[in-house]
Amino acid sequence: FEDYTSCPDYWDQLGGNVAGWNTCANSPDFFHTCRDSSDFGVPLNWRGYQEASHGQGYGGVISYQWNASHYREFICTELSQPMLPGAPMDLSMKVAMGGAGSYWLFSPKWTTRGIGMLLTTEPFEWSTGSLYPNNAQLFMDAVFTDTSNWVVLSTTYVPDSVYRYITLGNFFDDSLSLPVLMDTVFGNQNIAYVYIDEVCIAPVGMGCDFASGIEPAAFGEWQVYSPFSESIQITFTRTLERGVELFLHDIDGRLAAQRWVDAGTTNLVWPVHQLASGLYVLRSTEKNPGLKPICVLHLTP
Repeated sequence: FEDYTSCPDYWDQLGGNVAGWNTCANSPDFFHTCRDSSDFGVPLNWRGYQEASHGQGYGGVISYQWNASHYREFICTELSQPMLPGAPMDLSMKVAMGGAGSYWLFSPKWTTRGIGMLLTTEPFEWSTGSLYPNNAQLFMDAVFTDTSNWVVLSTTYVPDSVYRYITLGNFFDDSLSLPVLMDTVFGNQNIAYVYIDEVCIAPVGMGCDFASGIEPAAFGEWQVYSPFSESIQITFTRTLERGVELFLHDIDGRLAAQRWVDAGTTNLVWPVHQLASGLYVLRSTEKNPGLKPICVLHLTP
């Protein structure tokens, strides 16, 4: 959100003004230090107080509006290169909660879960009366409660289609967004608002930020015997300190099998004799350098 045509001086000046980004629904906003004012400047603006996570600017969307169940703001763009089915990709974005803005009339009162990133093969379209997808490849699966920091949302995703577009916003209906009153003192507007910065989509290990967690040494690395026949044999170089979930996708990105692995595990034999011969991608829920997704070969005996 650094390359722009003109400094923001009112609502709805992100799409078509910030290089590469478009408006997919309603009126997402642009904030930047070039605006020497507390309306659309950085860090203080009408929606809240937040330094940029990177550079000097960021975007912002309404993620919920009380008593307006179909109101959301979405920003979108076309990827520079389409995703390839079966090729693992890292997805990440940084989000911060709006609130306690410089002008009480526009300061948000609510917070929700659900802000995230949706991948599509065609441009995302939204209109009043549309049904929410109620899912996304990356989203915050808890009510947003951090009122001061940028929060990293991240995942490793194996595409099941040739995705060419991304859209950012809240893709869940009100009942699944779990709206919570956040500010009844300084907030006046019946909305939830989220700032967005540092959006990243890249092949695994190519530089996207990941949410902080336990130290990498807590999981070590894994070694997987390939090719495998009736079972996958996995060795963890360090005993797991907490449980993880494993996923096995075929080369087209379809989920072929999944399994929970308990804490304390060092060696795992995972029976998968029902699979067809071919290449598969094995990945873990842990965003850990030692547990990167890897390709394995299955041969039917």
